[in-house]
Amino acid sequence: MNDCQNGNGFTWQVCFVLTVQDYPQCLNEPDLHVGFETFGDSETGANPDPGCWNDGEWILDLTVNCCEPPTMFPAPSQSFCYSDTVIFPLTSSLDPDVQYTWTVSPNSVGATPCLSNCPDTIIQSLTNNTFGAQSVTYTVTPVASSTGCVGAPVDYQVTVFSQPEINSLVALPVCPNSCTNINTVVTGGQGPMNYMWTPGGFGANPEVCPLETTTYFLTITDSNSCTDTDSITVEIYDNPVVEITTDPDQTEICENDPEYPIEITATVTNGGSGAFLYDWGQYGSGLGTIEAEVSAEYSEGWSWTS
Repeated sequence: MNDCQNGNGFTWQVCFVLTVQDYPQCLNEPDLHVGFETFGDSETGANPDPGCWNDGEWILDLTVNCCEPPTMFPAPSQSFCYSDTVIFPLTSSLDPDVQYTWTVSPNSVGATPCLSNCPDTIIQSLTNNTFGAQSVTYTVTPVASSTGCVGAPVDYQVTVFSQPEINSLVALPVCPNSCTNINTVVTGGQGPMNYMWTPGGFGANPEVCPLETTTYFLTITDSNSCTDTDSITVEIYDNPVVEITTDPDQTEICENDPEYPIEITATVTNGGSGAFLYDWGQYGSGLGTIEAEVSAEYSEGWSWTS
């Protein structure tokens, strides 16, 4: 309020907040009247200037509209794996005469706030691209549409688990009647992991003994029931078929023969794959051709690598 100076009048305002408590009849009455009086400085003795005297008393009626704040109905927390859609229907004691707004914290999985013209259901796609669980809280505030009365906010909790991922499946091809191991690399998710193989196998690196080229399907499930699937085909290579020839084309020769010594050559005519390793026992290994310089029986063993 301005001071009174030289008897001149001033315009002034009084600002205050009026809080009504413990008045149960308020909701049963259309409005509540509150009166107050104003006094000039001369009447309170605060200012002796005669220009401020005899202001008189003012009695005003203020109409206080009473309203009932909407009460939110709580909803259970939600959780899901990696990427899914969260759905929270928003309900309160005064539906349908209620509008809702919400904020989110933290915004780490794609959740978005809504501060105006919000629907009465939260429907959002959330995704967790980290290696650990992420949580987000929607704080929802209800507002009565007809009165503007604001209700107490309520928190809705969502947890998005990380996705276990099969990064690689590796297995070497095998020969008939042989076995190999499938090596598995998994990232993400929450251990321990369960490994389900079809056809049968156990653990992260099972030994398999296929009778023919076979595709193995793997489903992993972590402790949060989040899953991932992948497959690998284990090939079976046919055994190599070997043909042995001599040059010259004979099995006996004299040491003074111009064509001495005889060259013995092993050739893979069918089966196998890649580079071949030839094992001639005590007469050497590696090459497919050897020279026979002494009288002996040469038996060629073979193996192959890919």
